Amino acid sequence: MGVLAILGSTAVPLHAVIGDTPEQLFKRYGAGKSVGGQLLYKVDIYSASIYFDGKKSTMEIYSRLPLVDGTHEELTEADVQKLLVIQGGNQKWNAVRTKKGDKTWSRQDGKVLARFKPEDKALVFVDAALK
Repeated sequence: MGVLAILGSTAVPLHAVIGDTPEQLFKRYGAGKSVGGQLLYKVDIYSASIYFDGKKSTMEIYSRLPLVDGTHEELTEADVQKLLVIQGGNQKWNAVRTKKGDKTWSRQDGKVLARFKPEDKALVFVDAALK
């Protein structure tokens, strides 16, 4: 599984979604900075690590960009809702109960899961076929 981490600045709005190809992301955000097997970008106020399984993204992890002192702010409820809308397109998200009580959602079509991980200050989207 390859990695694309979004770091390096761009003024375009965030549109990355599960199932994107690297080519689609390059077209939107540019080539980014290549580090090892990763491409690094910044989009809006977020950084994201995008993992690929073959030709399409299968996991995306979003957090806020680091502050000047290197610390990270937590994602707000507004951030989480914004990212859910971007990943959902025209589809709704349904809350899912987990054994650990994590905030988890399933996209209406059942193809994408989302989990908010406050301890990691991150929102994770995963292709549901990988569960």
